[in-house]
Amino acid sequence: MSRIAVAIWQGHVATTLDFAGTLLLVDVQDGTITAQSEVGLEESAVRHLAGLLGGRGIQTVICGAISRPLLRSLQAGGIRVVPFVRGEAQEVLAAFLDGTLEDSRFLMAGCAPGARRTVPEPKAGVVGGAIPAPERIWLKRRSPMPGRDGTGGEQRSSGLRVAIPLDENRLSAHFGHGKRFALMDVDTEAKLVLSRQDFDAPEHVPGAFPRWLAANGAQLVIAGTMGANAQRLLAQAGIQVLMGAPVETPEELVGAYLEGKLRLEPAPCDHGGGHHDADGSTGSHAHGDDPRR
Repeated sequence: MSRIAVAIWQGHVATTLDFAGTLLLVDVQDGTITAQSEVGLEESAVRHLAGLLGGRGIQTVICGAISRPLLRSLQAGGIRVVPFVRGEAQEVLAAFLDGTLEDSRFLMAGCAPGARRTVPEPKAGVVGGAIPAPERIWLKRRSPMPGRDGTGGEQRSSGLRVAIPLDENRLSAHFGHGKRFALMDVDTEAKLVLSRQDFDAPEHVPGAFPRWLAANGAQLVIAGTMGANAQRLLAQAGIQVLMGAPVETPEELVGAYLEGKLRLEPAPCDHGGGHHDADGSTGSHAHGDDPRR
């Protein structure tokens, strides 16, 4: 019997193992799934994931992107890592078991074909246990990441995941007030939108939105106004922020961004002392009783 762990979010492979909140644990006997269960992960547990998985007899981890320290730790613990995977968890499991996981539909946007075959082996002497300070998420990129002026940037990746907070299918004027998020995968070279998925925003607690976006692979956030703490949390997660965008549909905003015509007119989000917003900001607002406005 073999045991597999899949980092998941809402039934799909989580985009980043380091920020995954849930693992799907799967027992396989003679190529057939015999049992499945889910286990929640606290942030502290991720730092000791190699020991946790080793203790549960996990031999293979299937995930999206992964940081180098976590990759080294898992490999040093004798755990095989199958990275850069996307898709619905059960479909991914079936593809893994029948040997078709290399199909391009299961490859994360921005990854070159064959990227999984280039996963580095751990250096001699590396041991499992506590993970060093987080490094940049390791994901093979091919061309441009966004610039701060909304016109694109240095040549690194043609695949990009854009997040837009929504209110009635248009940009929510304030990042922390978004009721839903549109996650859009785009090809910046071809200037095409490859896919769009809308999700309910996570629970409104301090810092929830930045953590949720990081866990789901967002690389760029297009927003109206945003609190300073949310900007800091997103920056720490390596997520670019473009503020001051007009209240338009996601397609209009992303289309303008890809064409280098996105109009940005930053307006300050003035937060004094007081409450916390889900976007990670703190402050008092003159907008009635709802502290998220």
